Amino acid sequence: MLRQTCCQHAASENPSKTKTNTQPTGISEDPTMHDSPLTEVQDANLRTLITIRVGLERDTVDTCRMFALDPRTAERLRTLPLDRLWALVHSIGQVSLFIARDDLGTLLDSPPSVAGALAAAHAPRPASMSAVR
Repeated sequence: MLRQTCCQHAASENPSKTKTNTQPTGISEDPTMHDSPLTEVQDANLRTLITIRVGLERDTVDTCRMFALDPRTAERLRTLPLDRLWALVHSIGQVSLFIARDDLGTLLDSPPSVAGALAAAHAPRPASMSAVR
């Protein structure tokens, strides 16, 4: 159910791709989870949180570095039951948990051969919300 619900958007964009029934380690379907469709923001939040959880199982230190997580938060996320993660995503609603870098525009405008070096050279700070207003 989780895999089907959180992948609906991706399937509608490219129906020719076939899906496998493999689940990431430690992530299993829970019959108590909601069967309601996710918004794009909820889908992005859920996918990213699950990606982080899988990364924490494989390499905690590297995942903490990549996602700027402190060890306590990483452990809380890693051990959070999937139904609680699902409930969190639903309760947060249309608020993104993962904000774009402040230099995203520059990276988008850069040639691909330069964008990687620019991204590595600058810390991925969230964009200032005052610039949006």
